[in-house]
Amino acid sequence: LLCEADNAYAINKFLFEDVPLRFVIATGIDSDDCFEVLYHYAYDQIGCMVTLKAIIRDRENPSIESIAPFLPGAEWIEREIHDILGIEFKNHPDMRRLILADDWPEGVYPLRKDAEKPAGRPDGEPSKRPTVQSQSPARRTIQLSKPIIAVGPFHPLQEEMEFFQLTVDGEIVTDIDMRISYNHRGIEKISESLQFDQVPFLVSRICGICSASHPLAYVNAVEELAGIKPPERALYVRTIIAELERIHSHILWFGLAGH
Repeated sequence: LLCEADNAYAINKFLFEDVPLRFVIATGIDSDDCFEVLYHYAYDQIGCMVTLKAIIRDRENPSIESIAPFLPGAEWIEREIHDILGIEFKNHPDMRRLILADDWPEGVYPLRKDAEKPAGRPDGEPSKRPTVQSQSPARRTIQLSKPIIAVGPFHPLQEEMEFFQLTVDGEIVTDIDMRISYNHRGIEKISESLQFDQVPFLVSRICGICSASHPLAYVNAVEELAGIKPPERALYVRTIIAELERIHSHILWFGLAGH
């Protein structure tokens, strides 16, 4: 389905509430002459996917109406699309940063075609430590007088930097606010300047405990685009490496859970 940005709110509301379809995810794309927001729905009754593509033609000030007021499951993905593409979601209840670090430059959106490749830091350290913002009043479901317990952003049980703000009533968690990432490094933009066979070495550094799965996903995508069928021996080797990594990951997290 294709529509202009001005009509996206009404069509999404119809698809979600009247059909009804199950919202899966949304994606944002910079298509050079415009921006696109794609809303993906599952039509479970007949086993198919329905995608609504909304076109945003204003590149200077791209904006579209948020669907989060009637579809809370879209709240985070709209924040993420705003972080990486700079699309403003009007009437969104909580437009705080989600995946970009606090020292990521304002007004720089890493997945835009005209974005500059991230500059490296000479000392390899961020210019300032991550900060945590209090929960958005629009999303608050508890009284401010309740005790708050902070977990993170650095914690021995977390592989990545994450922050959890737990509101508790005795030993019962009554509400939670969280902030993920902090460490977006612009790998997508860096990949655009590399040869296709250089990218696997870069994406292997996305995660310290899954250095095989990211290159494998990239290689599979390139092979599918190029119509390449890998030999059977390569498939066996890939499967063995992927399974070893999966076992290692499960054992690691089992140990962390018992820490």
